[in-house]
Amino acid sequence: MVLRNWPRQSNFKRFYEADMAMHLMRMAREGYGICWLPESAVEEEIASGKLVRAGGKEWSAELEIWSFKSFSKTNQTMLELWRSLEKDVC
Repeated sequence: MVLRNWPRQSNFKRFYEADMAMHLMRMAREGYGICWLPESAVEEEIASGKLVRAGGKEWSAELEIWSFKSFSKTNQTMLELWRSLEKDVC
């Protein structure tokens, strides 16, 4: 999203894509390039100097996460997860 909205053409090439932040963080720590990660996932690495923020605020993106569940499902594990999500948001 950041690169797509960047006002100039970039020479960046996608090297690796993953749905787990930890995989992306490992690739960045090993020197394979830059990645976009949630701040909460890299607080320790930034504090220890293992990772640094690349660029300014223009290199950041806001992210919204929406959760949906079925009213008819009563799986206990899912209900516990839903309650914990409600507690964190409310």
